[in-house]
Amino acid sequence: MNKYEKSKREKTSRKDSYVVTCIFTYILTLIFRIPLVHLIGVRGVGYYGIVYELFTVLTLFFSYGLSESIATMIRYRVKREQYKNADKVLKDAIVLSCVLGGIVCVVLCLGGHIIAEKIMKMPICKMIIWIISPAVFLHIIIGVLRGYFQGNGSRVPAIHSKILETVTMFISGIIGAVLLHRYGLKVSGLLMNESFAAAYGALGAAIGVLVATVFCLLHILVLFFIYKRGSKRNDFRDSQKYMERQSHIMHTIAVTTLPYAVSGCLFHCVSFIDGVLFMNFSKGTGDAVLSWGNYYGKCMPVVGIICSMLSILSIEPVKRFVLLAEREEFRTLKDKMKTFIHQSTIWAVPSTIFTAVLSSNILSLFFEGSNTETANYLMWASVMIIFYVLASTFFRMFSRQRKIRFVVMCGGIALIVHIATVIGLLKNTNLEIIALIIGNIIFYALLVIVGFVYVIRNYQYSQEWIRSVAFPIASAGIAGLIVMLLNKAFAPMVGEVISLCICLPVGIIVYIILLLAIRSLTERELENMFMGRLLIKIGKTLHFM
Repeated sequence: MNKYEKSKREKTSRKDSYVVTCIFTYILTLIFRIPLVHLIGVRGVGYYGIVYELFTVLTLFFSYGLSESIATMIRYRVKREQYKNADKVLKDAIVLSCVLGGIVCVVLCLGGHIIAEKIMKMPICKMIIWIISPAVFLHIIIGVLRGYFQGNGSRVPAIHSKILETVTMFISGIIGAVLLHRYGLKVSGLLMNESFAAAYGALGAAIGVLVATVFCLLHILVLFFIYKRGSKRNDFRDSQKYMERQSHIMHTIAVTTLPYAVSGCLFHCVSFIDGVLFMNFSKGTGDAVLSWGNYYGKCMPVVGIICSMLSILSIEPVKRFVLLAEREEFRTLKDKMKTFIHQSTIWAVPSTIFTAVLSSNILSLFFEGSNTETANYLMWASVMIIFYVLASTFFRMFSRQRKIRFVVMCGGIALIVHIATVIGLLKNTNLEIIALIIGNIIFYALLVIVGFVYVIRNYQYSQEWIRSVAFPIASAGIAGLIVMLLNKAFAPMVGEVISLCICLPVGIIVYIILLLAIRSLTERELENMFMGRLLIKIGKTLHFM
């Protein structure tokens, strides 16, 4: 292995570590919603959720966009030993981030009541928006500093700050929710309106987000000053012949930021858009905030955790796909992609079916009381799992190949179709939350279709449908039917949680035996598969191999 390939592999490994960190921190934010439901109620999670999704959209658009842009610009100059120009890029980016963050913060502070009343249809959320606005400002600055470290070849500060931010948000959010919910109960008692208890609980959780952002900024600033003190010697090795003009740097930042900002925002703004559309177009006679809170706080964490765990399995294959595409080894690429899609369906299809069949049991594991309505949501939402896994794989690959325009175009079209579908269903049917779920399924299904079309056209890829897709679906369907019948028998006798502990392992064992019995998996495929060696031992023990 030559020096260039070794360096490239190390950079890819660091990028993979950052992706894994982002996935696990995302899972932690999903888990955060579960205790939040118990502490501030479904209504409180409904208030918190829509504002937090607004925060996510704004930070992704500005912070993520600036982070990737600054990383690219600084990496270019550091490679050419233009350290003073790299520092100038950082200074100008800090100025720009302060200006942009200040504008966004002022708009949220002054227009928070308008956003809450006219857009979210939750007037009480205005105080949560006011609390979250300085967090957006600080997060934009954090994005620039993360980009600076990434541009200098180190993702460790970004990884550390991401973990610190999420853990701090979890702890401080829980504490804030508990304390302010208690105060809110007193306010609700005085005003005879229970909404204030939920709103103050949501406000406490939002304060947790602000505290986490402050801690994250302080942490990354300390690392920055330590790093700058040790990198002063680079100024003596500077090879630049001229200093870049501020106008040129600002223009470059704007041009390079926009594609990353839009691409990051397109795939993560769906929840916020769903919340806004539901609150504006819902025709249901029930409480819309409670329905949204049930969906956001109970249903989506379960689906999101499953999707995130499965998407981790695609990190290594995506890296391999990109490398093979760069080398133009399309035959090997096609074989690897077939194997991966086969493996994806083997894990994702049973996850979808078992989640649908055991939806009520899963919810009973985390939430007390009746979960009948939410179980119906989860049953529908489980269909998203298979599409999400494949869509995230395809578009992570396209992003790594720097096909940002293609990603933006496809994401934009899918989002427009999603919005049109949700509005149409909310206006013309009584599906309510199910309309949002159908819109999400269509969104990810469109991305999967586009992904398949792209690899078929560009890599002459052809999918083998019977063994790779039909066999896992049939095996999972039979296993799911057995699990459903067992659950109906056991749940009334021993309870839904114990029934889950009995039925799920039985379903997994039946599914594995069926896969091995119909020869859906070869020994060669199992060798490169997660838990493949265990499956090989089981297959040989049962004489299926």
